[in-house]
Amino acid sequence: QAGYKKKLWKKSAAQKKRLREMVLCTRTQCKLLDKMTTSFWKRRNWYVDDPYQKYHDRTNLRV
Repeated sequence: QAGYKKKLWKKSAAQKKRLREMVLCTRTQCKLLDKMTTSFWKRRNWYVDDPYQKYHDRTNLRV
């Protein structure tokens, strides 16, 4: 058996809950990625007649 369902009998309830969640990176990894990302990549790009304009809003992102 592979994956998060291994040895569930010895894991706490909090661990089981955390394993069920889809996590791309941990809190510390997110902070490191924010530090490594320069303002060039965080800036907004403007395109003429962009149909995806409303999707370019980056929430919770400090420039």
